Amino acid sequence: MPNNLECVDRQWESRSAASLLVADAIDSLMAQGMGEHDAISALEDALQIRRVTLNMQIAQD
Repeated sequence: MPNNLECVDRQWESRSAASLLVADAIDSLMAQGMGEHDAISALEDALQIRRVTLNMQIAQD
């Protein structure tokens, strides 16, 4: 069983990777003509929808 430090390291690595993916997604949306605020809002909405969908799937199981 991993110790707490290993868990924290994995969480940090996951969050770091996610941060890079979000930055790339924002850049991509901005390259398509969206403003930064709108790009961030669009990603927030997409994540919220994904969370709701996941919660619905969990509730069905």
